[in-house]
Amino acid sequence: MQGSLRVGDWIGDRFEIFDVHEGGMSWVYVVHDHRAAAGRAVVALKTLRDDLLGNRIRRTRFATECRLWVQLGHHPNIVQAHAVEILDGRPFVVLELVQGGDLVRWIGTSRLDLLQALRLGIQFCHGMEHAGRQGLNCHRDIKPGNLMVTEDGILKITDFGLARICEEMIAVQPELPDGSIPLASAPRAPQAIVFSDPRDRAPQVATTQARPTTQDQSTAEYALASDGPENPRLTRIGVRLGTGAYMAPEQFVDAATADVRADIYAFGVVLFEMLAGHLPFAGRSIEMLARQHTKYAPPSAAPFVVRPYARMAGAVDQVVQRCLRKDPAERFQTMVDLRKALQALLARARGK
Repeated sequence: MQGSLRVGDWIGDRFEIFDVHEGGMSWVYVVHDHRAAAGRAVVALKTLRDDLLGNRIRRTRFATECRLWVQLGHHPNIVQAHAVEILDGRPFVVLELVQGGDLVRWIGTSRLDLLQALRLGIQFCHGMEHAGRQGLNCHRDIKPGNLMVTEDGILKITDFGLARICEEMIAVQPELPDGSIPLASAPRAPQAIVFSDPRDRAPQVATTQARPTTQDQSTAEYALASDGPENPRLTRIGVRLGTGAYMAPEQFVDAATADVRADIYAFGVVLFEMLAGHLPFAGRSIEMLARQHTKYAPPSAAPFVVRPYARMAGAVDQVVQRCLRKDPAERFQTMVDLRKALQALLARARGK
């Protein structure tokens, strides 16, 4: 049903659609809210794809996690979730509309120099610190696609809690700009989903062969067979939860153990990518990425710190490398610690 909605359609006799975007696992509708309070007439409605909301249990999970996002309240570095609405029998989260796109659009461009990367990193820490004060222990899916950047350079974290929605399914797919509102890319054909929770599984859902890796797990992990080339930015959800290119080593072993230090690791990958224009690890499969993130030393970021900041290359690399320690106990332990390190670098870069 959601894929059939078009510009000019209405949702719930309240929201008039004037833009439609398909992400990897969701639909985002830019709408005019005809019952909005002053100043909030244009918002984004986000809902998961039909095959992810196929039964009452999953719809309830989605609504619950989105309400937790709503409870984070307002912060300038978080995409605000205004409310959860049940419209035409399905849940939607009503979101602040962020113009400008995600961080993916900035990476590899001239506007993302060292100063800007550090500014964005500090804003990221501020947003995550606020989420932590509200009781959110771990985002679990930090990546450029979930970091919105406004045209005036304000970073806003999105998709809080939505990774948990899919903890009991596996999806292997290219990185799609799922967090971006609005999205730049044209809609792509949906990827097949394989559910591991028997309550969610329907005979017609999966066309890809899948097999459980163990027999005694309450939530089994599945491996998906693929004949085509794989992308280093892979999402595999379940025992391995997150986006493969940004996942901390512990997430490949037991995602349930992940805490804020896993988000710090993921940010280290993002910071490296902001500086270098490419990922530190570029395995072509989830297995290769798991081996690289758990066993291989990350490359140095120092060669990518160019003039006029080359004198700081070693100090910048020290921060990146500390974020990317294999052992969580050796990383920055809190977002406050990471922010202070980034602020010190920014002050030095400014010559203060």
